[in-house]
Amino acid sequence: MLQVMAAPDPDDPHSSARPASSVPPRDDLAGLRVGVPESWFWDDLEPQVEAAARAVLDLMAGNGATPTPVPMDIGHLAPLLLLPLFVEAYVFHQPTLDACPELYSPDLRHQLMAGQYVLAQDYIRALRARRLVIEALRRAIDAVDILAMPTLPIVPPRIADVQTPDVLELIHNTSVINQSGHPAVSLPMGLAAEGVPMGFQLVGQVHDDYGLLAVAEAVERLIGFDMSLLATRTGTATRN
Repeated sequence: MLQVMAAPDPDDPHSSARPASSVPPRDDLAGLRVGVPESWFWDDLEPQVEAAARAVLDLMAGNGATPTPVPMDIGHLAPLLLLPLFVEAYVFHQPTLDACPELYSPDLRHQLMAGQYVLAQDYIRALRARRLVIEALRRAIDAVDILAMPTLPIVPPRIADVQTPDVLELIHNTSVINQSGHPAVSLPMGLAAEGVPMGFQLVGQVHDDYGLLAVAEAVERLIGFDMSLLATRTGTATRN
């Protein structure tokens, strides 16, 4: 799947012609430098999420990795990334919004449509903030091999319970990475008391998707998340 997705696409202006180099599987995490960006990505975590994520870091350290705090001073810039996110989302969704608005929930439809009212000068300022955030991420990951953080800072809510303000919390740790160009993968790291799985996010070097997946596979083995536990808690069947 990655080979197909990583191939250059002439119809995608953001597509890269650079091939993704294959990397062999890892038997362990020996020598792996794991950056832990305490600021922003580890701020204000719900206790269950933080406890589970710290436990994964301990597992990685026990398997040969070296967790290291890395600076990530983006707290004053990261909120600005929501502006270009919604502007670009509106441009992408506009044809469907105009033709079939009923396909979107009212909250999402209103958020997307608000993107059309952003001034060009504010969009350009937000793009400058995005560039500063990307450079901060690159400086941080250049000193290590991967970055690690919880996927969500909160216990995942059920879809029926999500309110509009919750969306910002849900994308707190993922939206920044989505806009930076770095590959990322989320692994289930355990069940919360509410019976829902919590995620652990690993972020790799640009164009090192295979290297990131090799690390993720090794971490997945360490965590040993049992999908049957999720089926038991939710009363649903799972299929490998």
